[in-house]
Amino acid sequence: MFGVAHAFPECEALPPTSVCRANFHEVSQSHMGFAEERVQALAANVSALRKSSLCAGGVDVVIDGCLQSWKYFDGVSPEVRRLYTAGAEARAAASAWIEGARGRLRGGELQLVGVQVRLGDKVHEDINLEKYAPTNWTYFTTAMRYAEAQLVARRPSARVAFVLTVGGDVEDREAAQGNLTAAVGTDRVLITDVADRMVDYAILSSMDGVVISVSTFGWWAAYVSDAHVVVAPRNVYLEAAGRTYENYRSEDAYPKTWKLIDNS
Repeated sequence: MFGVAHAFPECEALPPTSVCRANFHEVSQSHMGFAEERVQALAANVSALRKSSLCAGGVDVVIDGCLQSWKYFDGVSPEVRRLYTAGAEARAAASAWIEGARGRLRGGELQLVGVQVRLGDKVHEDINLEKYAPTNWTYFTTAMRYAEAQLVARRPSARVAFVLTVGGDVEDREAAQGNLTAAVGTDRVLITDVADRMVDYAILSSMDGVVISVSTFGWWAAYVSDAHVVVAPRNVYLEAAGRTYENYRSEDAYPKTWKLIDNS
């Protein structure tokens, strides 16, 4: 998904008369990545958009483009996080699932780490294999242990358990569950079984800690969350991605408070 509108298709259903759409695809094509001048250009466009008469009166604004950078929202992050929190129905379903998960995990006080394992087309389609940096099981286990250590230091009395959301087919889910439960223990790992991706999104964004993949879905879930620790893969692109790879800067893509570790 390219930007927030693709993460939340309902945005596209807003009445055209109530939408100011700033289309940055031309900028994106001429300068891929998160270089500083692109961020400044987008910020100037957003500032002008806010001042325009078209957007007066508090109507909805949809910004369409490749927006996976915290710099685009610097200064307005509370508003952006509120707007892109999952809807009430998804949050209610996520809360019910989490409550059930706590019961299944047992053991008193718990801190939960959501682990977003992005498989599916990311690992099975050649176009993605050639472009995106892979994250192997070593990345996930290292990230999970780091998140656990941070949460234990924060609340030593609370046990840490892990909730996996896995994008892909049954084999992908089985691979994730098998590899990651082997690393941290079967009694501390659950995998979500919900069909609605927005409920998965709400579950991830409700966790005490979040581990993400190379994925905009995970990025947004972590960004809108109140997680005490977020772990992300340092590299997103492979050299074959061309100018996107050349211009990518992890410090532009990820908030300063997130912990970045190697992909493998």
